[in-house]
Amino acid sequence: MKYVMIFFFLFSFSPLWSNGIPGSSATFVSGVVFESETSETLPGVRVSILGTDIFTYSDKDGKFELPTIPAGEIRLTFSLVSFDKSQIQLITVPNQKTELSIQLIPR
Repeated sequence: MKYVMIFFFLFSFSPLWSNGIPGSSATFVSGVVFESETSETLPGVRVSILGTDIFTYSDKDGKFELPTIPAGEIRLTFSLVSFDKSQIQLITVPNQKTELSIQLIPR
């Protein structure tokens, strides 16, 4: 019976700690990065949340995903060699997916 109670306790409160921040909910940001002049997708773009160590890179099709990030106001930075760095500010909603389409300008 003791093991059943521990199991129930852990899973009944897991939403409070689902992303490591007590009482907050995670959100999901994804999108595609394009070159502004040719509209071709850009692989290898670093997508990061300013002020954190959360980042990813766009894949061969220019797509990126940042799953389970804290909800609220964030600033995303997009950078790739030979392109101007781009930043956007957005407010993410708990438990909601945000999709973006980003264009980078060549230097």
